[in-house]
Amino acid sequence: MPVKDKDNKVESILNLHVPTRLSGDVDSNLDTTTAERCKTIILVLNTMKDETKGIVVLTHVPGKDKDGNPAQVAKFGEGLGHITRFVNACANAWTSGTGLSPDGSVIYVAANADAVLKCKPNLKNYDLFIEPAGRGGCAKYRVPLPDLISQVSARAKIITASVKQYGVIQGKERTVKDDAAEPITVQF
Repeated sequence: MPVKDKDNKVESILNLHVPTRLSGDVDSNLDTTTAERCKTIILVLNTMKDETKGIVVLTHVPGKDKDGNPAQVAKFGEGLGHITRFVNACANAWTSGTGLSPDGSVIYVAANADAVLKCKPNLKNYDLFIEPAGRGGCAKYRVPLPDLISQVSARAKIITASVKQYGVIQGKERTVKDDAAEPITVQF
């Protein structure tokens, strides 16, 4: 939706719906999940070598936890509006593997990418710099945002087809305990 800023220039306002998990319920923990999985998320111009000069979407700063103990506290970039929501979903889709939340983020990114890039076309010139929080794999990732969106959109097609064919499992598999798994046999 276009609006005029203080200099009477027309500016597009990005208005995205709330991210949902694959099961369709609101992913109310997306920010928390992203903050737990990522130390830093920064939008960096493709031509910029120094990641610290980009637009900070997520960082951790010294603070206190809910019990008042010293801790690193997540701080999200201010003034980014729904770009933060979209970037958090991108980071969740990129770093989290499979499950209700990451698969939901994949669908969310794929469904909203065109609207985001239409409203904020300069995002095509940015990389997403992600520093994971203690998980195995690359120490840091720097992914061109259009490439990330393309990969996630391709994955969204697979997830959508799989949900249509097989449905969604609601996590009950975590509560079912068994003594042994069925043997897996591979035939060629």
